[in-house]
Amino acid sequence: MLTLNDNLFEKVRERFDAIIEELRVNLPLQEHQLGILLELLLMELFRNRPECFFNWQSTQDMTTIFHIQRYVARNFNQELTLAALADLFHVSPYWLSRSFRIITGSGFQQYLILCRLNEAKRLLLSTDLPITMVADYSGYRDVNNFIRAFRMHEKVTPLKFRKNGGA
Repeated sequence: MLTLNDNLFEKVRERFDAIIEELRVNLPLQEHQLGILLELLLMELFRNRPECFFNWQSTQDMTTIFHIQRYVARNFNQELTLAALADLFHVSPYWLSRSFRIITGSGFQQYLILCRLNEAKRLLLSTDLPITMVADYSGYRDVNNFIRAFRMHEKVTPLKFRKNGGA
């Protein structure tokens, strides 16, 4: 059970208020903003009560996964594989796969796809780039794989997503 002192409770309440306000206004890139606000909320809780989170995982393991996560978020448009990342960060692919899932809550491949699709959504809403270029800039070398992945996650094609303004 997580108990909060008055100061932390007020900070958490402010974060929730910001999340609720963001949900009320339907602006472009709302998903991105909500993700950021949720990350801030979780960081606030973790920084103030780290003993309530991840006590089964070493700080060094968490730091390594966070570095890998940051690397993936910055290099999603390149060819990335679990084996290559494991080699780059001097860990075993098995450890990376297992630890990534435990610490982040999603698998490496899922995280990579979400990074790529978030960039694709940003490009679709903020540029007039052709779908083939959006796919390429998002890390998809095959436009058909891009459209398939986009449709599976967003339930619409990239073109319809753009025409509907992301809604």
